[in-house]
Amino acid sequence: MSPISTSDPRVSVIVPVFNRRQFLTRCLASIEATRHPNLEVLFVDDGSGDGSWELIQQLALARGEWVRALCHPGHHNRGISASRNLGIAEATGRYIAFLDSDDEYHPHRFDQCLRTLTGDPGLQAVYEPVLIKRDGHQSPLSSPSAATIRRCQNAPLDWLFCDDWWHTSGITLRRDFLTRYGSFRPDLPVAEDTELWMRIAASGAIQCCQQEQPVATVHRHQQGHSWDGYSAAKSTRFYRKALLAALVSIRKDPQLYDPGAAEAFRRRYQKAVEDDLSLLSRLHSAKEVARLVLEASAQQPEALWNRRSLGNLLSWRRWR
Repeated sequence: MSPISTSDPRVSVIVPVFNRRQFLTRCLASIEATRHPNLEVLFVDDGSGDGSWELIQQLALARGEWVRALCHPGHHNRGISASRNLGIAEATGRYIAFLDSDDEYHPHRFDQCLRTLTGDPGLQAVYEPVLIKRDGHQSPLSSPSAATIRRCQNAPLDWLFCDDWWHTSGITLRRDFLTRYGSFRPDLPVAEDTELWMRIAASGAIQCCQQEQPVATVHRHQQGHSWDGYSAAKSTRFYRKALLAALVSIRKDPQLYDPGAAEAFRRRYQKAVEDDLSLLSRLHSAKEVARLVLEASAQQPEALWNRRSLGNLLSWRRWR
């Protein structure tokens, strides 16, 4: 790695770690391979018990000042949101990027995104596609797809209506943006990144800077992604909670967001309630149906009192 440059904008790469010792060397090597001359890597250990913390300290000692080893007070486990937020709080770079500790950057990771951000002072964040590799699958998938990128290029809020997602490892944003808009929500155990990207989309200050070359490889495996292992009922609830949390934030500070954001989120939340009632009635999930009805009654009652929702509720009652 070349010495730190003062002429290039510093990029702080935040890597949360929880029991990922076997992937850490590969992860750091992929960051080094980008050859950006002014990088700062912040490994944030989240109470690992497999030797990850010890290895992080060794890597930081061997690399010098551009790699830092962080952990929570008492070396406690605080969750991925708190870990990323600690990295953001400690970061010194003008730009923030993320990489999960079991994933890899591609060598061109920062080439286009930094040119786009430095060339447009009004732009706060950019997203680029990543490759998704799953255990046992030969062909990786690109996410978001080219079709989604084209759809969202001029209207980021349209992303809310796609079944395609921006991945954290493909996002680059200005650190000052997070100061104004807030970081990851520690109260969301899953979809904490989705909620943040929703708010960024609602600000209208994000765009795709290129769609041809994935900038990272995301590995899906048995020890991997937080969505994996959750039932369909729980997954829909987590997404709905993220959507609702974003909506509450937009209503609280409407001046920070696109004028149409609150209404777009309100409609999307109503559709999520209707879709989830349909799914849960088919799954015969009485507990989740009751949970959803209570939530919607408190937040948006009209989502329950329409033909589709009432039909699903009646169907569920007949099953009961």
